[in-house]
Amino acid sequence: MAAARRALVGAAVALSAFGAFGGCDFPFPMKRLDKAPSLEELAVDTSGYSVDELDIDARVFFVRGDEVYYSNAVGELFKFSDERLQKVGFGNAKEISEKVVDLPFEFCPRLLFVSTRGNVLVSPDWHLQPRGTFVFDGNSWEKSLDEPVWRADEDASGAIYVGTYQKDSEHHAQIYRSTDGGKHWELFFEDKLNHQIHSVRYDPYSGCIYTSFGDTASRGQAFFCPSTGWEILERGTKEGHTDVAFTPDYVFWASDNGSGRVFRYVRGESFEEIVLGGGKQFVWFAASYPPSEVYVGTKTSQKEGGERAAVLASRDNGATWQKLIELPTSTRDYEGFSCSRNTTFSGALYVSSTDGRAWRIQSKR
Repeated sequence: MAAARRALVGAAVALSAFGAFGGCDFPFPMKRLDKAPSLEELAVDTSGYSVDELDIDARVFFVRGDEVYYSNAVGELFKFSDERLQKVGFGNAKEISEKVVDLPFEFCPRLLFVSTRGNVLVSPDWHLQPRGTFVFDGNSWEKSLDEPVWRADEDASGAIYVGTYQKDSEHHAQIYRSTDGGKHWELFFEDKLNHQIHSVRYDPYSGCIYTSFGDTASRGQAFFCPSTGWEILERGTKEGHTDVAFTPDYVFWASDNGSGRVFRYVRGESFEEIVLGGGKQFVWFAASYPPSEVYVGTKTSQKEGGERAAVLASRDNGATWQKLIELPTSTRDYEGFSCSRNTTFSGALYVSSTDGRAWRIQSKR
């Protein structure tokens, strides 16, 4: 057990694979594998939802309040109001889109993030140039971090957290924190046993930061609470999930092992449930809208071929699921969906496919 403890730069505390959770409301999980519906067997069913395709080329979305930001395939950043889109009609998104700025590269970013103060953060995929993370303060672009990142989030104080993503043995999985809108960074988390951060999310219900990392045999999940510091949740070859989402009663993890599984942890309890599975896909994103709406989207793994990437939704905290969108049978790895990370004030989620198609999804509640 002592071998499981490691010191982390920036946190000034030790990570424990088996330690108590202290002041946090999320106890160490003990797996309980319940029967779950198969994402590949579910038929498309949009009843109870508005699923509207948009007339724009959107390779990546981000939502901040009512404003919807997106980048096209050639590195142009646009925004529009979700409220206005509902008034003019979903086939008129292009008409009401306002160009914000050209990105510092002529392709879509892997990371698109907009802070509450309005600063824009972008980062290319790890193998592309220019390498690093760039911030736009409304006047000009500045490279503020040498590392490429995939995911980012902001806590209640306005601090921004980004997770580095590189596929080589020379770099470690790291999270950096900025308190000035992304212009300067400090190291907040580091796992030297892994090379990339898959997700970093702020949980508004507990005030904690959650992360997942990979892709070695010691991949896993961890979280940071101000009262207790960092804690490892799990490590293992099937851990290191792609994303995490929260509702008041549950924490949801999206799997990264090509199993199509979504895990649900009950706050205040000591077990984990599989609430979705049965597919040979990566569950690429997870998002939520209180009190009980959850969305997930997949990308194909091509382990056996023939997968059809999909967006699925639940209005009852993962008890039941509907498949809202499904793509044709894939022909390669990583065909599928990404999302706007946040929902709008009214609960709408924006999703895009790898070929640039875009949709607005909202429960009719």
